[in-house]
Amino acid sequence: FSDKTQKLKDELISITNTIETETAIINSRIDGIMYFIIKKGIAFEPKEIEDLINATGKLGEEKKFRNVYVVPNDADITTEAREYTARKHSHRYTIATAFVITSLAHKIIGNFYLNVNKPPCPTKFFNNEKDAIKWLKEIM
Repeated sequence: FSDKTQKLKDELISITNTIETETAIINSRIDGIMYFIIKKGIAFEPKEIEDLINATGKLGEEKKFRNVYVVPNDADITTEAREYTARKHSHRYTIATAFVITSLAHKIIGNFYLNVNKPPCPTKFFNNEKDAIKWLKEIM
């Protein structure tokens, strides 16, 4: 019984606020996690990254959060946007970042991002949301 109760509790996290941008729906959760649902077919340039950062600051009242990005298989990011996200300034509202990805192309890009671009905050890639959220909750 307690496992089922915990599972339900985990799934029923309260959303405190939501904002929608051209590229994502962003939910501020009561547990301190900012939850990004990236829209299908988005190609990220530095401008789109900065728009997400500004929306996060507005939604989170300029506080830092643990962020999870759920990325559809058809989303894309340019080299310039990837480099932009690795700058410290791009993480001004970020404690840690988890990406939920399932495509092989995204896994290759993610590995490159971690090893070459070297983001300034803890960053990890996951196959599912449950593991991503669990990892973020372990980050203080």
